[in-house]
Amino acid sequence: MALGAIESKAETLFARQRIERVTLLASQLMAMSWLPRVLAAFETANATIRVDLVMAGTQRKTDPDLTIRFGEEPHLVRHPTWHMDMSHVVMCRREDRTRIDSLDDLLSFRL
Repeated sequence: MALGAIESKAETLFARQRIERVTLLASQLMAMSWLPRVLAAFETANATIRVDLVMAGTQRKTDPDLTIRFGEEPHLVRHPTWHMDMSHVVMCRREDRTRIDSLDDLLSFRL
């Protein structure tokens, strides 16, 4: 067997797997909450793809390959968290807790 044939066969058997990199731009809320878990599961299922997550508002040298943005529909602009299967936790003083039963009650407080 020729040395060239052995080298060729070894290269085929032990070649490095080619990894494709994709840059994804997402909001701070997504990038710091549920999106990293989703991307980790995606990368596990797709071993040849790596997603580089970039948070909106951070400096970057190149344009991202993909961007997650919310549309102009009023229900999306108002608050996108319903898309994310998230809820809110209200933190307040103990004495105010009994006065908060609804969103309107919460909105009556000043920040």
